[in-house]
Amino acid sequence: MRRKKSSPLAAIIVIMLAGGIVVAAYLYINRGGKPQEAKGNDDNTARKDEDKTPEDSAEKPEKKVGLIDPKTDHQALLPTKAEPSDDIERDYRDGLALVKLSKPTAEQTIEARTLLSRAYFSGKLSKAQADATRKHLTELSEATILSPVVVEGDPYTEYYVFAKGDTLGKVEKDHALKIPHQLLLRVNPHIKQSNLIQIGGRVKLVKGPFHAVIYKDKFVMDIYIKRYETPITFVKRIRVGLGKDDSTPSGAFQVSLGKKRAHAPWNAPPASKVRGTILWGQPGYPLGPNGRWISLQGVDEETKFALGYGIHGTNDPDSIGKAESLGCIRLGDNDIDLVYSLLYEKWSAVFIEK
Repeated sequence: MRRKKSSPLAAIIVIMLAGGIVVAAYLYINRGGKPQEAKGNDDNTARKDEDKTPEDSAEKPEKKVGLIDPKTDHQALLPTKAEPSDDIERDYRDGLALVKLSKPTAEQTIEARTLLSRAYFSGKLSKAQADATRKHLTELSEATILSPVVVEGDPYTEYYVFAKGDTLGKVEKDHALKIPHQLLLRVNPHIKQSNLIQIGGRVKLVKGPFHAVIYKDKFVMDIYIKRYETPITFVKRIRVGLGKDDSTPSGAFQVSLGKKRAHAPWNAPPASKVRGTILWGQPGYPLGPNGRWISLQGVDEETKFALGYGIHGTNDPDSIGKAESLGCIRLGDNDIDLVYSLLYEKWSAVFIEK
């Protein structure tokens, strides 16, 4: 019987199959006996974990970017508890000495701001000391935080050079600044629009978030900054109007996510004589010329059921410093514009003290 000759094509196929088996065995051994999962064709599916932001993923601890969540850890943001000190009088004395220097260095300027802020929020200064400290801190914060200048060594500010594709919103998210883009426009007056920035242009960044504590007995709001790795820093005191008949609830809040807006419609609360909704620009609109509205969400036992409260502008400037609102916190035109540019959704805490 004549033996059939092997086809060259069959021989090639056998060699390829043998080679494939060898490669597969090699990869299997080098992966510790664990075959690699196949990736899908949907690029969005394959990348969904790495594209998550800190807000979206519990796998990225917020402490890595120095943030404190007001909803879960608001006690750490209370100014009276944020920066304990063994010697408040020493902090006050040393801070005051630094601000009185005729030509303080950058390091001395930041140290003065740190010491005086810690002394101020201790609540242990006399009224005269607190008033003097607040005046110095306001000037220091205007010069270091709210101005276009970056003071060397300031943990809350830095310069950034814009790259291709950057916008203020993108830079804010990439650097986890937790500040509204309106603040970046405020401290960079040379920028007219957030999406029109020259590549290679230098901008000042401010690292938030900012927070607020409202003292009902004084009708004032103190704005400050606090992150995990940076010292508490006083920024500014603002006069406010509050609810009549003690209708402004006390306790801890955070700025509501997705409910902070300009030109906000005003929905009349049950206590109002007005019924329905008044839109920005319509007669009787009560939220001021820009309609700034900062919605608040309660985060402690006293406030978790307090709904519909917020910080807003007003068409009645004479009510500032008085208890005449329906429960919300009223600010004057310039002040609401500033606070709107400082408080950040979800990450800014607001404490209302009795």
